[in-house]
Amino acid sequence: MTCVKRLKVGRLSSCIACLVILADLLLTIPPKPAHALDQVLPGKREASVFMFPGTNKIGVILTTWPSSKANTMYQESYFVSSDLGKRWQRVKRADVMLDPLNIGAYPADSTALFRRKLVRLGSPMLLERSSDGGKTWEPIEAHVKGTSEILPWYTFCAFHPKDSRTLYVIGGLLGSGNASESAGLYVSHDSGHSFALLVANVDDRQFAIGSSHPEVICVSMFHKYLLKSEDSGEHWQVVVPGLCQVRDCLKTNEFVQNEFLQPWITDIAINATDPKIIFAQCSAGIWRTDDGGTNWCFLRPVMDADATISSLVVAGSGSDKAIFAGTTSGLYVLRDAGKGWELVDFEGLLK
Repeated sequence: MTCVKRLKVGRLSSCIACLVILADLLLTIPPKPAHALDQVLPGKREASVFMFPGTNKIGVILTTWPSSKANTMYQESYFVSSDLGKRWQRVKRADVMLDPLNIGAYPADSTALFRRKLVRLGSPMLLERSSDGGKTWEPIEAHVKGTSEILPWYTFCAFHPKDSRTLYVIGGLLGSGNASESAGLYVSHDSGHSFALLVANVDDRQFAIGSSHPEVICVSMFHKYLLKSEDSGEHWQVVVPGLCQVRDCLKTNEFVQNEFLQPWITDIAINATDPKIIFAQCSAGIWRTDDGGTNWCFLRPVMDADATISSLVVAGSGSDKAIFAGTTSGLYVLRDAGKGWELVDFEGLLK
């Protein structure tokens, strides 16, 4: 009502009334927040680490997120190392971006080629094989052994490092349709012509096989349980990282805090020379066992409190080995548990 009365007086009164209304509105508007990118993309360098198949070369994709505070813009940088991260070389994108369709040859038989095939957008990529150096390709329909059915879907996991006719996939359980939450670990001993179920209700892509002892295989279930077999999948035992008296690997006199005792497994790795050394990656850190899963210790880089681990590489053997953790705060490497984690400094290479 007050505004209406003011507007009935002359033009000057109308202008004053409008200014009063505008001032009232400005007082009710909350202060302008910081730059949106500073809240969502905090100007940090996020690292994704991986190993090139069949080599000792390690690749890193370093993503710099934009920030008005840090005066940074979005940028992707690419690095490779052939000496376990002692020296890094900046390379072009094409040098690290692997062809998603190419998975190379069997480690035990370089003449047997395999590649992924995208059937349709949004569907899992199936496999094709070639026995003539890639001139002709035939699809792998993944027939389930002992039945007339084929897997509704499957994801390639790994080749057997010594047996050129054996490969592992994680695929849908029969009768489950295309439901990705109903998955099992399958093995083929005839180059993919038929597959046999080893264990059901496993997570997609969380799989590891011992390179020197391929009879040792691990897979995760419900992202909480680590299933381990020491006889190529004939028998399984369940180990749960964290559900035991666990000490921090780097602080042997302190117990790990309770929030770390409920792992959400996102990746698994087995030591190249000792299959009893197993790593289970979760977002908060990395679980490690040196005795096949009886006792565990927790490895966590000294990174920002809100940072998470997104990728894991365990490379090398003997005294020359390293653990690489790609995080939302950068790339961390652990060479000696006594010295702790080191943040890899890429700044000099970025200039």
